[in-house]
Amino acid sequence: MSNTRSGTAILAEVRDGQLVIELSEQIKAAVAAVHEHNKAARVMVELTISPWKGTEKLIEPPVIIVGEVSSKLPKPESPATLFFIGEDQNLTRNAGTRQSDLGLSIATVAK
Repeated sequence: MSNTRSGTAILAEVRDGQLVIELSEQIKAAVAAVHEHNKAARVMVELTISPWKGTEKLIEPPVIIVGEVSSKLPKPESPATLFFIGEDQNLTRNAGTRQSDLGLSIATVAK
């Protein structure tokens, strides 16, 4: 049987536990965004493991682990705006000759 430490035990020690706290917060935010927008979210943990670059000569040199948590949360769809293609291929909000202007304005209400 292998005596390999579990990944969760190692993650719990990265940045003195702050990585796991950030991961929990990102998961909670992702669940809320999925529930609100009915779209998928993604939460990522990235570990960069580098050799020790210290000037001291160590018998057993350590490694350095840098951990980052990131997420891609769903967002609401941006409102769309309808445009027509006018003369000379310019975009316009009016349908041109096919639609006449109604000449509407906002009325004031007397109190």
